[in-house]
Amino acid sequence: ENITPLHNETAMDEIVERLQDANIEEDVQVELIIALKNLVVPDHELLRENQISLAKIQGGAVLRVLSTILQKDSQTYVGKLHACYTLAQVAWNNESTSEQIAGTPGLLAGMAHVLHLDVGRAHRAHVYAVQQQCAIAIGNSAANSRKASETFASDTDILQGFSNLLQKQETREELELNVQRVRETSVLALKNMAATSQDAAHRIASVPEVLLSIKRIASEESGQVQNMAIGAINSFSRSPACVPLLIDMGIVADVLIPTLFEEVPVGEGGRHDDLRILTVTSALANTTVNTPAGNMLQRVMQDWLSKEQGKTAVANLVKCLALSLQDSRWEQVSFSPSSVLTPLYNILRSCPLSSCSILVESDIVRHLCDSLDMLVAQVPRDKHALEPLVMCVRMLILLAAHVGEGCRRAMRILGITSQVQRIRLDLNARSHAWTPLQRKQADVERLDELSELASALGDLDHLVEILTLAPLALCMGMHQRIGKNSALYMLDRDVLGQIGMWAFVSE
Repeated sequence: ENITPLHNETAMDEIVERLQDANIEEDVQVELIIALKNLVVPDHELLRENQISLAKIQGGAVLRVLSTILQKDSQTYVGKLHACYTLAQVAWNNESTSEQIAGTPGLLAGMAHVLHLDVGRAHRAHVYAVQQQCAIAIGNSAANSRKASETFASDTDILQGFSNLLQKQETREELELNVQRVRETSVLALKNMAATSQDAAHRIASVPEVLLSIKRIASEESGQVQNMAIGAINSFSRSPACVPLLIDMGIVADVLIPTLFEEVPVGEGGRHDDLRILTVTSALANTTVNTPAGNMLQRVMQDWLSKEQGKTAVANLVKCLALSLQDSRWEQVSFSPSSVLTPLYNILRSCPLSSCSILVESDIVRHLCDSLDMLVAQVPRDKHALEPLVMCVRMLILLAAHVGEGCRRAMRILGITSQVQRIRLDLNARSHAWTPLQRKQADVERLDELSELASALGDLDHLVEILTLAPLALCMGMHQRIGKNSALYMLDRDVLGQIGMWAFVSE
């Protein structure tokens, strides 16, 4: 209590020393863990500083102690509960501490041990509470870090533990809520892993029991746990390797399509219906472009976009993109730009004629411009920002091609031509920063990055070419030699002036 109001590493050191005492009494140990837990409560004024200190003090001693507590069968459930709560808060919204949790020797084994706990009826409520908090700790870590997600998803014991919890049923009425919360947090943890890493998504989806449990929850249950299960399916769908598994398990045919076309009375469900429909629309769009069955699914998507609910779902996706750039939420849910750009890009390329007008009316061009600026700033520190950046550029190319000169003019008014040229220079400089020796010695991951850079540069060149077609054509038509026989010379001054206004828009 004395150190709760401030960040005090000396006091932390003393607590850690006492925690590592082999002869410490369990009640005292629990009180000390609670003291550390109080330093990382969400509203603590020095939350971030305390998170880093607890994760790194004495070489990660706190995390190792918590690992031991989770693995000890003799430890009380109160101790395990506070240990899991502390881990959940140390990981909260912090990438570096999340990765340290995932990388601490023995800690994953301790978490897996908690997920597999199974005791008599007398202690069942306590076990459910510990498992719920453990799932939250894993989910918080996975939400912040691709590396942490892939570490958790590579642990078969953790995945099997979640599989068991998703199938858990409780006959005692007073414990039904406890089981429901455990299953909700378990689905959320799996969803977060899949959302931050396509590799993690494929590892999770490759466990048939997990995928079948999520399918059952999404199709047979209701409320928050159903929405989370559908969210997990959407996260899986962003990984091309997962799409065949989703189709083979019947998730597309038995969950996604029926959910879109079910009859829901007006006003029933409220925002939960809007969020569920948006999520299912995203998942169906992602599966449409990543499967041999794409033609059939494409017809389903076109039929859906012809309905008012389908148009609203696409407009809401554009709204979510705008909010994601501002770190704001939609219907109490946070979206990353990448999680929204992926389905929007897939909707546009699978159903261009059906979706272009909806997207343009939703001001998608302006939001794509804003996304480009944000993503190109992220590229130097996060190579994974290249993929959504390429999606932005390709969406602009598709819109310019399918909507026509009016859309291209709108892009020029927004200054996209100069913006794209600037981005191209930045990426080109990054590509040429590699020496011949570096290119020769580069590992596979680096070569993939270089290949993605080359792809991005090619797309940027294509977009510039499309945007400058009109001014280029006018210049060629008025050129003394090239346009010698041009029909432009037959036009009067006013008509030529109107064409010039459209071709050369001030940026």
